Amino acid sequence: AKLKAKYVAKYNKEPVDIHWIGLAYDNVLLIAKASKKIKSGETLRDAIAKISYDGVMGKITWDSNRQFQRPEVMFQVKDGESQIIK
Repeated sequence: AKLKAKYVAKYNKEPVDIHWIGLAYDNVLLIAKASKKIKSGETLRDAIAKISYDGVMGKITWDSNRQFQRPEVMFQVKDGESQIIK
């Protein structure tokens, strides 16, 4: 709800699909957070794997294989609008 309000305030229109915007927003902020925590000799990939992030689309964590874990989100398009159904 906050992200959508910020979008409307900035662009003076409703977003086409706030859910995809939310996923992109989380990914950008996750990379920004990790880039601030990079230690000498460490890669961005290493830094990302060490953090968790509470984003607008849910909490993002990483497993031992460096695969991201986040709550499943399912969308449904109804009457031309996408809605989160799970």
